[in-house]
Amino acid sequence: MVHNQVDHQFTFPELEWDAPESYQRNMHKALFLQKLLNIDNNHFQMHCNHVHSDPTVASKNFNVAKIQRYVQVRYNSPR
Repeated sequence: MVHNQVDHQFTFPELEWDAPESYQRNMHKALFLQKLLNIDNNHFQMHCNHVHSDPTVASKNFNVAKIQRYVQVRYNSPR
């Protein structure tokens, strides 16, 4: 399949069609937690949003490693 370039006015010159692609090092980590049955969803969400986020972002290594983004993704499995 032939790729046809879209006629687009790029805001950033480094993203234009002829610019070399920029490959950046990245790291993805996944941690899978299962909510205990005796804890309600609201409490679990608050715990994850505050208790897990705060020490992660506040840690020395977070800044030393120049981490630029911390994302939490939740999936509620049907029970």
